[in-house]
Amino acid sequence: MFAETDPAIAEPGTIAPVPAPIPINKTQGRIDLINVVGIAFVGLIVAAILLKVATRYRRQIDEPDDCNASVSMSSFREMYENGEITQDEYDRLRDKLAAKIKGEVGKSNPSQLPRLTPKPPVVPPPVGLDGPPPPPETV
Repeated sequence: MFAETDPAIAEPGTIAPVPAPIPINKTQGRIDLINVVGIAFVGLIVAAILLKVATRYRRQIDEPDDCNASVSMSSFREMYENGEITQDEYDRLRDKLAAKIKGEVGKSNPSQLPRLTPKPPVVPPPVGLDGPPPPPETV
């Protein structure tokens, strides 16, 4: 019954034939390995580039330009005048934007940096003298 369904199984009492081994082409194996490593390397480079682009795009969205501060303040003022936001919301947005602008100005303002006092220049001794000058002669 089993011998009919599966030719690999021999009849009882006999030894099943062993199939011949498949020859391995070492050169083809090396080429396949080089191809796989190359594809993985290219994939990693493409993933790194995509990650860099996504990070740059996300930072652009999170950190608006400095010129947007005045535009957003005027738009907040218009929203308040049109009755779209309340006085409390306008004050809160104005204070938040003012603190942000002050923080940016403090970072870029060189007048708030600590001042360094310059050291006096070092004057080298005159050439040819080994020590202090001799005392003047008395007459």
